[in-house]
Amino acid sequence: MRTVLTTFMAASLLLGACSTSTPVSDAVRTRATSGGPVVLSEVTAFPWEAVHVFGPYASRESVCKALDALWADCKEHVPHAGVPEGAYLTAFSDGSRVVHHEFHPRRNGEYCLDSCQWVLQKNEAVFTVVASPATGDGNDRFSLVRRAP
Repeated sequence: MRTVLTTFMAASLLLGACSTSTPVSDAVRTRATSGGPVVLSEVTAFPWEAVHVFGPYASRESVCKALDALWADCKEHVPHAGVPEGAYLTAFSDGSRVVHHEFHPRRNGEYCLDSCQWVLQKNEAVFTVVASPATGDGNDRFSLVRRAP
C-alpha cells in the first residue's frame, strides 16, 4: 500500500510540475469561449511545424516511442503512468525536435472523446468548437473538432 501511495504522490508531483504552465491550453480555452475557430498557430508564441496530440490514458511508452526521434528526454517529462485521465499531452515540434509541450486539461477543450494520437501539421491544426452535453458539475465542456483540410 505504501508503494502505491508513494508512486501516486510522485506521479502527482511530476504532473503538477509539467502542467503548472499551460499558456497554449489557456489560450485555446480563451479563443474557444470567445467564439469562432481555434487555430493553434494563432495562439502559440513560438515557431513550430507540427503538433502531436496524445489523448488521456496514452502510455508513456507509446508517447515516447512516437516522439523518439524528436524528444530524447521524453521519459523525463511524461509521467510513468502516462497521460492522465483529465488531460491531453500536446507536443509541438519544429521538424527536428520538440520545442514545447504541455498537458492540456480537458476542461480547456476535448480534442477527442476516445483515446487518440494525432500528428497535425501547422496548417491542419484548426478546430471548430462544439458544446458538449452538460456534466452537472458546473463546468461547461466543449469539444475541439478537427476541420477538414
